[in-house]
Amino acid sequence: MTRKKRKKTPDKTSRTLSERPMSSSVQKTAAQQLVAQTTSFSGPFPSPATLDEYNQISPGLADRIVSMAETQATHRREIEHKAMSADISDQSKKFSEARIGQFCALIIGLAAIAAGTYAATNGAQWPGSLIGGGGVIGLVSVFIYGRQHSRDTTPQEQDGD
Repeated sequence: MTRKKRKKTPDKTSRTLSERPMSSSVQKTAAQQLVAQTTSFSGPFPSPATLDEYNQISPGLADRIVSMAETQATHRREIEHKAMSADISDQSKKFSEARIGQFCALIIGLAAIAAGTYAATNGAQWPGSLIGGGGVIGLVSVFIYGRQHSRDTTPQEQDGD
């Protein structure tokens, strides 16, 4: 089955823009060109040309801008140094607290074992075994639960910070 191709005849509304007659004001507007220039500068200071323009507006303004940027950079470095020192101090305190907690747990565990042994050797085997075993089991369970809990609540390090 073959189809016949029909030629479309342009009607008055389907003429292209170039076929339509233009008025003189439209021709003038179409003949004008728009030229735009974009410049960019990256860094803590404006570009040298911009600094020169600032000096033309107010003598010494460029020096004040540079001084302000230098002061801001010094302030930022001081704040970062203080934040790092605070983080180091915080980590040191956490480490010390963990060591003290472990030492106290050792004392409590040894005391529970000693008390249980004393009770068991003086005729109270069941209470002695409950005291000694309960103290050790309690410390071990707190130690294991504490490790799992601290792993679950520790924020993950994010890349790109």
